[in-house]
Amino acid sequence: MDNNKSFIKETKTELKKVIWPTRQEVINGTATVIVMVAIVGIIIFAFDFASGWAIGKIIKSDIGVTDTDTPDEYTQDIDLSDLVNVESEGTEATDTTEGTTTETTQAQETSES
Repeated sequence: MDNNKSFIKETKTELKKVIWPTRQEVINGTATVIVMVAIVGIIIFAFDFASGWAIGKIIKSDIGVTDTDTPDEYTQDIDLSDLVNVESEGTEATDTTEGTTTETTQAQETSES
């Protein structure tokens, strides 16, 4: 119990020795921190925006690529409906690797013709 009382007494003595900042010093310090955070934030935003813009331009540009460098198979449009196996009324989904047959709708039969 004596240790606690002596600790509190010593703490109060030390706190009396502290030179506390004046109200104006606190205001000036706070303003300095806010201004510096804003400046650093603007610099980071500008760098992020500029680098994003530059990377976007590099990705969208055809730097070093000519039409002869790009195979036709990469430049053709792909019809995704050929890649998707969609079940609809009156059809059965099958695995074509096993050689099984399927029922087809009239729309599928006409599109294959």
